Amino acid sequence: MTTHDQDDVRLLKPTREIWSEAQKTLVKKMSQPSFESWIRPSQLIDYSKGVALIAVSNDFVQTMIANHYMEALAQAIGAVTQEKVTIKVVVDATAQSESYSATIASITSSQGNASSTTITTDGRQSDTGLNSSVSSFSSTSDGLADVSSRNSNNNQANSHGNFGALGNGLSMVASSGAHAPGALQNGASSRLPEHVSISRSNLNPKYAFDSFVVGSHNRFSHSAAQAVAQRPGQAYNPLFIYGGVGLGKTHLMHAIGHEILKGSPNASVRYISCEKFTNELINSIRDDRMMDFRKRYRQIDVLLVDDIQFLQGKESTQEEFFHTFNALRDSGKQIVLSSDRPPKAIARLEERLRSRFEWGLISDVQAPDLETRLAILRKKCALEGMRVDDEILEYIASLFTNNIRELEGALIRSHAYANLTGETLTVNALAGMLQPTTPSRPKVTLTCDRIIDTVAAHYRVESSELRSAKRSQDLALPRHIAMYLAHDMINMSFPRIGEAFGNRKHTSALYAHSRIKELVTKDPGLSQSIKQITHQLTD
Repeated sequence: MTTHDQDDVRLLKPTREIWSEAQKTLVKKMSQPSFESWIRPSQLIDYSKGVALIAVSNDFVQTMIANHYMEALAQAIGAVTQEKVTIKVVVDATAQSESYSATIASITSSQGNASSTTITTDGRQSDTGLNSSVSSFSSTSDGLADVSSRNSNNNQANSHGNFGALGNGLSMVASSGAHAPGALQNGASSRLPEHVSISRSNLNPKYAFDSFVVGSHNRFSHSAAQAVAQRPGQAYNPLFIYGGVGLGKTHLMHAIGHEILKGSPNASVRYISCEKFTNELINSIRDDRMMDFRKRYRQIDVLLVDDIQFLQGKESTQEEFFHTFNALRDSGKQIVLSSDRPPKAIARLEERLRSRFEWGLISDVQAPDLETRLAILRKKCALEGMRVDDEILEYIASLFTNNIRELEGALIRSHAYANLTGETLTVNALAGMLQPTTPSRPKVTLTCDRIIDTVAAHYRVESSELRSAKRSQDLALPRHIAMYLAHDMINMSFPRIGEAFGNRKHTSALYAHSRIKELVTKDPGLSQSIKQITHQLTD
């Protein structure tokens, strides 16, 4: 090691000590999931004259820290240095917690400077010059995240930088407390190799990030999914995506699997619906093959489970999934779950499972706005080679507002109609074709009983349980929603509502109404569920 390199190491040592002390303060003030997700993987790479330069692995982490943790970081570092501190957050894919300084010290010096965007405590963006041996985060022509180090060989690194090799053979070290799945350490590829079996992982080849249309309704979930695909087992574990039917949750799950396999062809990735998981468990118990079942699901690198809400009420399946979840997460393997509601709204779910589902990152997908629906239709036309006038696309987008599957289905039906009949598509022709062909149903009088039945069906509980005097945490939320809707939709008095729900006092109904009224302003998932129930009741 040269004298210059030795000086660099000595200069970096106080920075490590500052960061270590600051982390000790932050871990006491933050929740464990927040600390593990945002602070532990980050690294203080420079401190000088009251300016702290913190490196994070991607844009998503940078944005989260900039929006939520700048003040906490400034206070924690300032408490150590006894100075007023300005925080700058730079995107640097080599930022890997405690091992980062050692990595920098081991990189040979090179020429030139690499520029990275930073966010400071006042919200400004600036360009911070970094030594070229510190890798920068960029995007390749095919849309994959790329980690590159500007050295004489101009080597490119694994797009899943945490598990691959950096230029010049430097090995990336996982952040403390997280272990990279073993199968994800075997190099990268810019595309999915032909020998990777789609059937082995149950992934749909059409569901990739490239074909996913991003809008304001799903941007957070899309960014979270990309972060997981870039850092499986470390970024957010588990990732829990929830939202209504046909809004793209399944698409994102498949896209995560595909992206991981692009970078790690030998990784073991498995997508499965909760219903199929349950059926496989039942068959394994019946055939006395539980060892095979456990091996199949506990010795994989990435588990993607769709519609996890169907675990509710299935005690044996919950027991098995609990142990599967623990085995995978304890081994640093990635878990991604989807549901039509957030964990706290899943009735008859064991509390130990609910709490684990909330350990990582929870994100919701909402119904797309008109502009996004148009973008989805145009993307579908491009993928399928369809030529459809904008006027027709706008009309279809105006009809189907809450379900992307129905939206795309209407486009396919319209295009098929034009091809089969040889007629030119017009709005007038579509008006008759896309409207429901069944006769109008007679209007059903809305009653308290119908509200109770609809809410019970939505949350998959018994109507009689909502009407009973039974006190249960699993029944509290749906019962309160039913009380809330009974008052707001049919103007039922609070004393009568109390009588209808187990002869409770009117104050119980009043409390339920106040609670739900407050929650809908804070919880997008609950708000979406109530909208779905209301739509069913008024349809």
